[in-house]
Amino acid sequence: MPPPAERGFVAPVEYDIALLTGCLADLGYSFEYIPQTTSTMDSATIKGTNPTVILTNHQTQGRGRVGRTWYDQAGMSLLMTVAEPFSDIEGDPSPSSFLSPQLFTLAACLALQEVAETNHIQIKYPNDLVLVDETGNRVGKLGGILVENPDHNPRGSYPKLFGIGINVYYKSAQETFPKTEYGAVSLSEVVETKALDRNIIILTIMKKWAKIRSDLRRISDPTLFDEYDKLWRKNYMLTGKTVVFKDTQ
Repeated sequence: MPPPAERGFVAPVEYDIALLTGCLADLGYSFEYIPQTTSTMDSATIKGTNPTVILTNHQTQGRGRVGRTWYDQAGMSLLMTVAEPFSDIEGDPSPSSFLSPQLFTLAACLALQEVAETNHIQIKYPNDLVLVDETGNRVGKLGGILVENPDHNPRGSYPKLFGIGINVYYKSAQETFPKTEYGAVSLSEVVETKALDRNIIILTIMKKWAKIRSDLRRISDPTLFDEYDKLWRKNYMLTGKTVVFKDTQ
């Protein structure tokens, strides 16, 4: 696979609000587009237990895990949050379970692989979507998933918020963002000549998530669990690798 710097780039494609509204409604989701917001996670929090997708073109206070900041430039990323109702009494995983966050990350990973036509996009635990080289070593971070649990009501439905940020159109992501653990990379640095359409990326993610979401209440079935376990391991970048933990104190 040629290095990112040698690949071509395409111009941003604007969001088709009518298309997204109709297609997401077919999947059972309300849709709201906010040109600019502090964070789609903030906007999604007030949606309660109605399945909703919140999309923006720019976040002024984007956030990641453990207090980190998520950087973006207007119009160059895919930034959205899925507000998904869960219910204890209907058999959903508990709010503290890692299962739904892992499977949402898997849905996003599989969608990006399909759109970019490559299996070099993989998962770095717990929530990173990364580009890897031919040997399976990471090249850079394409995006990430942030999961938040608003107040949990065990007597009924409660929302889980799945936020996703993906670097799409940046021409040199390494130079665009502040220095991170292993650098940023853009989806435009992965594909060669195929036009990148954020509308298609969103719908591909949501179609894959809708399938996984429907399976979550049956995940205790050993056969189904084994299928997803194998799929996770296949797309997890550290599968089969030796991991060394270092004491930094």
